Amino acid sequence: RELEKQGIDVDSIYFIRSKSSDNASDEAVEMVKRLYEVDEISVEEVLQYDLKAITETVGDAIEAEEENTIYVHVTEGRKTMSLGSLFAAYANSSSIQKIFYVTTEGSELVQIPKIPMQLSDKKRRVLELLKRDRSVKEIKVDMEISESTVYNHIKELRESGYVDSEKHLTPVAEYLLK
Repeated sequence: RELEKQGIDVDSIYFIRSKSSDNASDEAVEMVKRLYEVDEISVEEVLQYDLKAITETVGDAIEAEEENTIYVHVTEGRKTMSLGSLFAAYANSSSIQKIFYVTTEGSELVQIPKIPMQLSDKKRRVLELLKRDRSVKEIKVDMEISESTVYNHIKELRESGYVDSEKHLTPVAEYLLK
């Protein structure tokens, strides 16, 4: 009912759930079918703590529906499920109409701001080279920039959550480069 108040009309639903889901998850799918009066729900299963797989699965669903109006709902499931859904929504923010969750206390629909994840071409290139285990010196040569500029890009990428302290890409960075 809260969705109807917001003018949200549902034609199709992608339901992302844990591979270790139980009967409660099956019941939730059936409840959603009845609630939104849809005949079919696409159900995708992922490992509940595999943030990269969750992000990719949700991102693939968004890309498959990019010609339609897309709403991302992040209420149910483990925190990793919600975070992966948010990361995919942020990475595809231009395709998303709204992101929301429903409060447990009052079943109130709360809209989450769309925050686009954007990388400059240079930072994207640094990530691509780090993914291939290139050293700072190799990145410097490849990009024709100073070593201090490479370190500055890596520092900014680490502060933004795209690389860890050992210069390994995070799941979000991996997703952005796919």
